[in-house]
Amino acid sequence: MKIILWIVALSFLTVRPVLAGNDRTVRLLSDGYSIFEIQKNANAGDSQAQFSLGYAYAFGKNLPQDYEKAAFWYRKAAEQGFAPAQCQIAVAYVSGAGVSQNYKRAAFWFDKSARQGDSSAQYYLGLLYTQGIGVPQNDETAVFWLQKAANQGFVTA
Repeated sequence: MKIILWIVALSFLTVRPVLAGNDRTVRLLSDGYSIFEIQKNANAGDSQAQFSLGYAYAFGKNLPQDYEKAAFWYRKAAEQGFAPAQCQIAVAYVSGAGVSQNYKRAAFWFDKSARQGDSSAQYYLGLLYTQGIGVPQNDETAVFWLQKAANQGFVTA
């Protein structure tokens, strides 16, 4: 169980899988783009800007690092159905970064993201099912999600 938690917590720090396909986040946070504009768009309800603002807080990119604010913005975007944010708030719930650790909430958000085709969420959801963390242990369901992630090229799966 500790190895699965370590893998998921580590992903919170790397975010490589979550950012795949989200080039706009990288552009929004480049040195030439105003964090003020991102904040303005996030406050106006733009889920991509909310995700980007969460990322900025999580990694101290143009803002002081603050995991609670990161989780707040990830959750805002996740609640609008933005799959990468759903995956990232799930990782926060597993790692306890900015929120109270809650494996059931993590599984809930991984499931929402995985069903939208997010390969990293599919992978992590599969891991939760292999160990019965936040969900009932179920090898068949674990293989289903791990296979979906692998079919999308998620090498670790």
